[in-house]
Amino acid sequence: MKSIIKFTAACFIFTSFLSQNIQTQETPPVDNFPEESPLILDLPTAINLAITSNRNFANSLDNIQRAQLSIDLSLSAFDLRLIPSGDVGFIGGGKAGLGGTVGGSLEICKKFTFGTQISLRPYASVDAKHYHTGLQAKIVQPLLKGFGKEYTLAPVFAAQFAYRTAFRGSYASGVEMIFRLINAMYNIVRLETILKLDTEALQRLTHFYSAIKVKERIGMADSLDVYRTEIELKASEDSINSSQESLQDAKDRLRELLTLPLNRDIVIDLSTEYVPLDPIVEESISSALANRVEIEQAEDRWNETRRLSKLAKSNLLPDLDLVLDFTNFGYDEVFTESFTTERDSRWGIGFMTSTDWNRTAQQIAYQQSIFTVVNAERSYNQTQDSVILDVKRAIRALHRASQKIVLQLTQIHSSEGGLKLAKLKFNRGLANNFDVIQAEKTLRNAQSAYQSAIIDHKIGEYRFLSAVGLLVDKPKICL
Repeated sequence: MKSIIKFTAACFIFTSFLSQNIQTQETPPVDNFPEESPLILDLPTAINLAITSNRNFANSLDNIQRAQLSIDLSLSAFDLRLIPSGDVGFIGGGKAGLGGTVGGSLEICKKFTFGTQISLRPYASVDAKHYHTGLQAKIVQPLLKGFGKEYTLAPVFAAQFAYRTAFRGSYASGVEMIFRLINAMYNIVRLETILKLDTEALQRLTHFYSAIKVKERIGMADSLDVYRTEIELKASEDSINSSQESLQDAKDRLRELLTLPLNRDIVIDLSTEYVPLDPIVEESISSALANRVEIEQAEDRWNETRRLSKLAKSNLLPDLDLVLDFTNFGYDEVFTESFTTERDSRWGIGFMTSTDWNRTAQQIAYQQSIFTVVNAERSYNQTQDSVILDVKRAIRALHRASQKIVLQLTQIHSSEGGLKLAKLKFNRGLANNFDVIQAEKTLRNAQSAYQSAIIDHKIGEYRFLSAVGLLVDKPKICL
């Protein structure tokens, strides 16, 4: 568990990185390390490099920024707006005509969250004979369609949902990236261990081949023994070449994941200490249901579809607005006098309505929204079931790895005894080298399987943490 605690500390780097609206940490860039020295990667260092340089993760962070801009855009509809306007023209007709006209106005308007719209518009104009000045004030309040925060703030709520979705998507992308990183690093450790075992086996076979050649000269072994050893020696060399190629491919994948130069030498520093784990299924499922971001997103989507369904239902109502307006205006041949002489005022109160008797589009949209809500509920339930299955699979994988470790340990002990016995019988002329070669292969396979089982268990630990939602602390979404 020490490695998990060490890893959890590294995850706080990722959590703070995400919760601070994705601002780059002051991490020493890889280019600062001398090119000739290998880059030593433990888990915290690799995670820090990944979250600051991985391209796919950077794209997910950009989605958060775009979603935040969408929220700002939707909220701007409730800002105090200043709308200047002007006109220049010529008016003719009638008995005398008015000639050229010039005018301008400044509309000050504000929209409120219950749908209320207030506007104030001072204006002034001049024609051939008079100056005209005035002030218009207007209040419009929707009474049916468009009334209330649910309708007025609908674009804001939609933008906030998109932001939460982008945030959770970025978090999920980060968790996936970290798990891929763990898998890639432990795969390198696995291949390095297998390469080491193959090299040791080749050294033993080389020594055994030298001994066979000596025995052939003195008549204690025949040419068939030599041929068998040579064949196994070539097979061992080919196995080493394959292991080296696989190791190079694995390191290239890690370099790509960390956006490192493809010729950069890297050294993996990971613990392979085996610590048995026996998680309780019920507690693990409860933790997953409480922490997995997929469930949170599915529930949020369900709530969003219900909100949109209510909005679609309100669109079935006709437009009915309460309108209050007031106008004060005047004119005079002198501009300043137009503010005091010949002033007049008028006001009005009334209702404005418009509707389409054929509401087919709105009715179909509402019916479709109901189906969307039902589908979202099914998706939420399906997500819960999928999470539970993920937890159970992760626990079973841990148990299988633990059983395999115990089994391969027993197999190693048996293979070591079999190899000693085969060598003893061969040295005394009681058996040929076929038994020695087979015992050597059995021991090497058991050692490789044991090391692979250890790595599988280590990866399984992190897969289990990911399944229960504890691989990386989930940051709080702040709007």
